[in-house]
Amino acid sequence: MNGRFTAQRKPETIDMAKTTDPQRPSPPGTKPIAIWAVILILLVMLGLAGVFAYEGLVTGDVDVPVQGYVAMALGIGFSLLIGVGLMALVFYSSRKGYDAPATLLGKQSEIDKTTRRPSDRQQ
Repeated sequence: MNGRFTAQRKPETIDMAKTTDPQRPSPPGTKPIAIWAVILILLVMLGLAGVFAYEGLVTGDVDVPVQGYVAMALGIGFSLLIGVGLMALVFYSSRKGYDAPATLLGKQSEIDKTTRRPSDRQQ
């Protein structure tokens, strides 16, 4: 080494989507027909959602009963309650150290050895 630094070459990466070698199969999930099929299905779903929204907006005079507003308010409130509750659990779990990676019983990974668990903390 003689105290000199040598430039290390980065490994060359190949974009598999741009290769044209017919002998090499495409990696899973990158076949052109599958990509176009997914795009087509999503565009059809977007179009149907647009048609449904337009039909709902141009519908004539429709009176919504009180029960409809109550059901909508309960649905919105319940959805917000579930969303806020789950986010609170995510933050609580992260703060308390319960998000350590799973390991087999009796074996500890390098990450586990450096991660502090709630039982290891001093009170």
